[in-house]
Amino acid sequence: MKNKLNNKGLTVIEILLCFALVSVIVISMMNVVNTYKNKEEIESYKNTIKTYKNTITKAINDDILTNKGVVSVIGPEEKKNDTYGYDTETTITLNYKSEKRSIISIHSKSRCYNKEKNTTTNKIEQETDQECNSQNSSNIDTKNSEYYIEFTTNTSGSDVVEKFPLKKIYNLRFNDIEVTNKTGDNVINATNFIIIHVGLTQTDLKTKYDVLNIVTPNVDIYPYAF
Repeated sequence: MKNKLNNKGLTVIEILLCFALVSVIVISMMNVVNTYKNKEEIESYKNTIKTYKNTITKAINDDILTNKGVVSVIGPEEKKNDTYGYDTETTITLNYKSEKRSIISIHSKSRCYNKEKNTTTNKIEQETDQECNSQNSSNIDTKNSEYYIEFTTNTSGSDVVEKFPLKKIYNLRFNDIEVTNKTGDNVINATNFIIIHVGLTQTDLKTKYDVLNIVTPNVDIYPYAF
């Protein structure tokens, strides 16, 4: 007796199960791809920070050497320009042995907005500022968000401004802005070294990163050094 072939096609339930299985696999693969993409972006950003640090440090160190060293430092002085404190400007003034001066100006502006829609037309009628966080990071206003260090020199008798912009990323914060002596006190003339440090943080970076870390001789206590 010959076995009869089972020519019955796939049932609706079997098709649905196959579709669900394929969907789960595709979604899982997309999550893996997005995770690796995010990691790649963060690593790229870390490399950007290292380059950024080297560029600014060289510019300021060259200016310090040209002007025979730092005599005194004023700052850091911070000014907040908004309610949330995400638009801040911090300045540090370096007074040189050559009787010239330079200003390090640190700017951080993370602007996020809240979209208010008309319930009838579903069109956006108003965009208002709101605090930037991981939940609304997709709402970052890249056009009006800025992160940069400005270095103003007066070595030639008139101000020359160099602007060092950083890539836009939500909730980026300059922090740990400080000028100390080698012992960690704020008494500048108590030691022969001045330390100028500026760091930044961002949630995805996992750790704090230096963007400026200068150690320079304090020539004020060495009047015949130059």
